[in-house]
Amino acid sequence: MTTLNHSSQNKSLVITGVNEDTRLLVQKITNKKIEDLVIFSSFGSVISQPFGCLMRNIILATYKEEIDGIYIIGENTYVEEVMSKERLLENIHAAGVSEELINTLNYIDVVNHDLLKWLAGPEDVKETIKNNIDLVKNHPLIMKTIPIYGYLVDVETGEFDVVS
Repeated sequence: MTTLNHSSQNKSLVITGVNEDTRLLVQKITNKKIEDLVIFSSFGSVISQPFGCLMRNIILATYKEEIDGIYIIGENTYVEEVMSKERLLENIHAAGVSEELINTLNYIDVVNHDLLKWLAGPEDVKETIKNNIDLVKNHPLIMKTIPIYGYLVDVETGEFDVVS
């Protein structure tokens, strides 16, 4: 179990999943009060595009809130809770989306020729955290002075490990 000690008056930015149990661990991981945190949620803690909406929010927060650290926190239970591609496809079809539309979106390469994979998200949470760290750290609009931390949490035990 790891805890970092920060004594800055600036805020920290947290990108985490949508599980409320994980959000309860954020203060413990960051060693900051809730009012000193800016928290963004994303299913699976995924930052899917370097110039997408979530990345835009991260960039704006770093400048507006004078962020002193970015924490990317993934949940070890996320993969178990995610719908399988088959179940996801069933739900999409039940909502009236045709197979023809899905094939068209795959054909025009909306999301790397695999809409269902993009929606379901990655299966390796630790690898996702590492990829997110690299994406944020190497983004041309993120200040290189902001440290970026990765954590994998076990929401059942409250334990967490550093991901680097």
